[in-house]
Amino acid sequence: MDEDRCLVEAEQNTTGRIFQITEPFQNMMLGAQSREEKTIAAQYRKQANKKYVSWAVKQALNWKSDWQHPRVYHIHGDNDKMFPIGKLKPTYTVKRRGALHDHESC
Repeated sequence: MDEDRCLVEAEQNTTGRIFQITEPFQNMMLGAQSREEKTIAAQYRKQANKKYVSWAVKQALNWKSDWQHPRVYHIHGDNDKMFPIGKLKPTYTVKRRGALHDHESC
């Protein structure tokens, strides 16, 4: 029983260390620069279902359709690091904005 507890604690410690190492990279990919944006990113990482996020990112990265519904508008920031605009065809482009910028700062 103690061995199982030790394995779980070791896994939790390793996960925590990996997170500390990758957090700056994750913030960069999300475009989180200000303290507020980094706080939002940290809250998201803490609350997000990791299986869902993994599935969603894979789906988005492997999307193969060129078809777009005529009444759907794709609004995308030209500074999005996770989904660079060069690989997309948005309806509208927001200059100097990434994933975490809100409408009030535009």
